[in-house]
Amino acid sequence: EKSMEPSHDHIEKTLDKLVASTRSPRGRYSASESWKLLERRLVPPRTKRLRLFRLAGAGAASVLLCFASWFIYDYWKPVAMQTVSAGAAISVITLPDQTKVTLNRYSSLTYPDRFKEDRREVQLQGEAYFEVAKNAQIPFVVTTSAGIDVKVLGTKFNVASYENDEQVTTTLAEGSVEVGDEKGSVRLKPEEQALFCKGDRSL
Repeated sequence: EKSMEPSHDHIEKTLDKLVASTRSPRGRYSASESWKLLERRLVPPRTKRLRLFRLAGAGAASVLLCFASWFIYDYWKPVAMQTVSAGAAISVITLPDQTKVTLNRYSSLTYPDRFKEDRREVQLQGEAYFEVAKNAQIPFVVTTSAGIDVKVLGTKFNVASYENDEQVTTTLAEGSVEVGDEKGSVRLKPEEQALFCKGDRSL
């Protein structure tokens, strides 16, 4: 019985014909010419690396620019202020920096919804006891309508600055505070009290 499988010689002849038929008579698509064309199309590895580094550098610069823009906007954008007024009952307030304020009756405290990175400042009308969260880099300042400020870094003290009183009284319980205005100031020790007279603006 004759085998239906093609012989080895027949396969080789067929392959030779196929190879011959794919050859260009002008040599336009010969192996050597094709390789030259391929070399021209390939991007050298160094150029690829440089392009990648440029893309990575541009990406990093974009990210840094976005962060810088956000920080600048966050620093300069206006801060929303809020005022808490105590009626006939004493109010306890926790500020954004975790400072605890006990506001006396018929007193009010104005403070921002967030403190800036270089200053923590509140405005007091009436009387309040402060337990200031310690932060050596950012001072805490209590301003009064009488134009006198109390500056601290972290301590416990009381300020009484009522509109109809002739004096602003600052009493230090713990730590250290600086009391004064543009003319001068005094630094208190625990259990000391500073009296500021509104009439002659003496301290």
